[in-house]
Amino acid sequence: MIFIDTWGFIALTNKKEPKHNQVMQFLTKTWESKAVIYTSDYVLDETITLLSRKLDFNKVNQFINSLNQAINNGFINVLWILKQDFNLAIKKRLHYEDKLDISFTDLTTAVLMEKQNITKIATEDKHFTFLNKNFEVLFL
Repeated sequence: MIFIDTWGFIALTNKKEPKHNQVMQFLTKTWESKAVIYTSDYVLDETITLLSRKLDFNKVNQFINSLNQAINNGFINVLWILKQDFNLAIKKRLHYEDKLDISFTDLTTAVLMEKQNITKIATEDKHFTFLNKNFEVLFL
């Protein structure tokens, strides 16, 4: 099981990202091996917002259509933030008072990964290893 973070989607979609080819190859192999891939509604919100700021409408539209196809075909499973997940993320936010650079979306991701026992994350955000020593950040 692998979780795709916002960075993973950005690197996959934007060919100008330095690790675009690595992410593309990794996800292709992952899909071919039929590994289960997860993301969240918060990650998708953040991703679509960032892509809309960086890319033109056609590329954003293409991402959304490809994403919907991947979800409908079972390649990507979307985890939805529930009230109890949100509350746990709030507790994490208040606990890590000296780590304000960790986004709330990343805190919700950590909550969902712990809840689903997912240890691998397609990101280059090293603070995930700080949030849980069992998390394996795949693109550091």
